[in-house]
Amino acid sequence: MDRITLKKIENFFKQKFNNKKIKIEGRANKNDSAEVLIDDEFIGVVFEDSEDGDTCYQFNMTILSEDLDDWITFQELQENLYLYLLEC
Repeated sequence: MDRITLKKIENFFKQKFNNKKIKIEGRANKNDSAEVLIDDEFIGVVFEDSEDGDTCYQFNMTILSEDLDDWITFQELQENLYLYLLEC
């Protein structure tokens, strides 16, 4: 993908996800894809798909199960906050 396309995709992501820290960077030796980063942390890949004269872009993000273990549910957060406030 050329620089103009990368910038358009980056601006789309920034607006769509309301996050100015998103960056799109080309990949070495790959013309059909780019890396998606937030705060310089790799989060996924955007692929360019040109078929039948139409061009579209697909975003692929892999989430490891162990990464989910670091997150608590909103209910757990509420319960922890409630217990904390009871102790104060």
